[in-house]
Amino acid sequence: MEIPTKQQKVVQVAKGLPADVLRIVDAPVERPAPGSGDILVQVRAVAFNHLWKLMPVIPAFLRKLPAVPEIELAGVIADPGESAFATGDEVFGFILTNMLSSDRGALAQYVLMKAIHVVHKPAALSWEAASGLTCSGLTAARALSLFDTRPKKGLRILVAGASSALGRAAIQIAKGQGAYVVASCSAASAEGVRALGADEILDYTASPLPQQLATAYPYDKSRPSESPLALDLIIDCIGADPKLYTQSPAYLAKDGVFVQPGIDTSGGALKTGWHLAHAKWYPGCWAGGVPRTFRFLSVQVADDESLERELAELAGWTQDGTLRMEIDSVHAFDRAGVMTAYERVMSGKARGKVVVRVS
Repeated sequence: MEIPTKQQKVVQVAKGLPADVLRIVDAPVERPAPGSGDILVQVRAVAFNHLWKLMPVIPAFLRKLPAVPEIELAGVIADPGESAFATGDEVFGFILTNMLSSDRGALAQYVLMKAIHVVHKPAALSWEAASGLTCSGLTAARALSLFDTRPKKGLRILVAGASSALGRAAIQIAKGQGAYVVASCSAASAEGVRALGADEILDYTASPLPQQLATAYPYDKSRPSESPLALDLIIDCIGADPKLYTQSPAYLAKDGVFVQPGIDTSGGALKTGWHLAHAKWYPGCWAGGVPRTFRFLSVQVADDESLERELAELAGWTQDGTLRMEIDSVHAFDRAGVMTAYERVMSGKARGKVVVRVS
């Protein structure tokens, strides 16, 4: 494969919203250095996440700028470096970095990344679907298993924000493991969510979701053995309403777990910082807090040794029919296309992954 010396990439140049701080620039194509563990990937597609929410929140002096945004991709090995991959191998994965100290990202024609952060792409999987598999799939799988190791068969699980890419992945993986899945979404998304296998659907726009849950899945602490409808696990894919957790003793079993993979950043830097601290260190019942286990989960919380196994498991699920990655829309790799993609993600109305097709 002939590798050019120059490429185009998108960079964030300052703190602010994507339309104000992103630029498409010409840049050199870097090659893997000996001993770095890096590979060079020619990017085919990039899936967008909600990392844009941090662009106007993290002060520029705390970030290494300019930086390439986004982390999920699918592409072709252009230079395998010292890895076991070969030039031309089709792969998918994500760029697992500390965004405060690294300028690496996926939204470019060529990217340097760690070989351990990609696996071979199943031949039948499209570039678009493969690019969006990692974050939603990994986060959903970890939300289901990392903090609640009980067998999922028969467990009652709520997926809040079920029409999001993460929610859609969580429903499919949970159903594949034999769980009973309750999904919350708008009426407009109900048909698509039900098609993924959800057993029950709650319209969160009809009335406050905690109120609906307390009525439909009550937990009576005085008679826990007589609360068969109470939920065992809640996965809050949106993180917009703290009451879903603070009122959870009314519908989440005593040994149940509340997992929040996402967090709302709409209130600005100060409020977001408070939410992050609240999510990580919220006091349990021993300190007068909510008497239910709360766990905040980021896909970036991982160890390299298990990552390859997890990515291979995701690939296997797409091949055996357990997991189908839903694509909301595909956009061009130019300023208009990139901005339209961000607008779609920022609207909160995307039903599945928003993807930019790079090449």
